[in-house]
Formats: sequence, structure tokens, C-alpha cells
Amino acid sequence: MEKFTLLSIAIFLFASITKAQITRGSTFIGGSLNFSSDKNEPSATTDVETTNSSWAVRPQIGKAIRENKIAGIFLNFGGAINKQARFPSDLAQTKNEFYGGGIFFRNYFPIANRFYLFGDASLGVVSVKNENLFDNGTTRFVAYNSKSIQSSLYVSPGVSFAASKKVHLEAALNNLLYLSFTSGKSKEYSTPGVLFRETKTKSVLASANANGFNNLYVGIRFFLP
Repeated sequence: MEKFTLLSIAIFLFASITKAQITRGSTFIGGSLNFSSDKNEPSATTDVETTNSSWAVRPQIGKAIRENKIAGIFLNFGGAINKQARFPSDLAQTKNEFYGGGIFFRNYFPIANRFYLFGDASLGVVSVKNENLFDNGTTRFVAYNSKSIQSSLYVSPGVSFAASKKVHLEAALNNLLYLSFTSGKSKEYSTPGVLFRETKTKSVLASANANGFNNLYVGIRFFLP
């Protein structure tokens, strides 16, 4: 009787796991959209008004090349603006924009009926532009600008729940492991049109995010059979 019970449990668990499969040929659709905006009004200690806004979009599309294995591509673009103003004119404005894309591979590991663990590895390239406008009281001019190319490899593990055959709810630790190489050039101007300094940079950054839960995100992914 005991052997029969253990066998029944094993069959049940196996059946639960084998039901929760992402079939080969399924289309994966996902991505992320972020937007933020805030404003700091002048106060008793400062007469400067500061506004910040940023946005980022990262659509993804992929294909199940094998059962529970997704390969695909993504785009990555967005920007940010920081303004400091003292009425009636602007003091400074910093503008950032980026665009690029890359490829990703995601492997799902069924752990129970409808539940998966997954690992997502992405390799991408992005072009970044920065510009700082400054007002010296008489003229508004470009005080700083830079252009750089950044290549990055990052890994994000997570857990996914199949709410239906086509919809998965997931939570993941965004960019838990990260490796990047950046090459760029910047220019600084002392007065309008007068170059003060030009700098070329190359850097490599590798990190393991020990505070990964600070980058926890939740989302929805779609699978079209």
C-alpha cells in the first residue's frame, strides 16, 4: 500500500509537470514600459525649480525553438530630461537619450503545475547621447555633450505562473548579473562655441547585484501557440 501511494504521488507530480510545457513554435511577446516625472517647487531655502522626467520602452518578441526554450530579439530606447529654472529663465537643462537593441535567450524550468523558474540572458548594444545646456545670464549654450556606445550582457532569473495557455504572470530580479563595455567621447565648452576639453573614455563594468530585490519587477508575457 505504501509503495502504491508513493507511486501515485510520483505519477501525479510528473503529470503536473509535463502539463506545464511551453510548446515548440510558440510565439513569445513581452517587454517593458517605464515613465516617471517629478517636480520640486521653489522653497524658503532655494528659489530654483527642478523638474525631472524619464521614459523607457523595451519590446520583445521571440520563438520557442525547443520546448520551454525561447530565443528572440528586443529593442531598447528612451530618454530623460532634467531642468533647473529660476523665473523667468532656465538655468540649466540636461538631456539624455538612448536607442538600441539585441538578442535574448530564456529557459523555463517547470517546477509544478503552471509554475516555472526561468533564467533570461540578454546581449544588447545601445547608443547614448547626453547634452547639457547652461545659461550664464546672457546666453544659453551647450556646455557639455557626449556620445557613447555600450555593449551589455545581463542575466535576470525569475518565477512565472501560467494564468492560461496564452498569458504568464512573472516576477524577476532585473539584471542580477551584469557585464558591460562602454566606449565614448565627451566635449566641454567654457563659453558658446569655445571648446574647453575633449575626453575619450573606455570602461568595463561587471557586477553582481547583491541588492537584487531592489530591482524586482512584475510583468505579463504572452504566448501564442
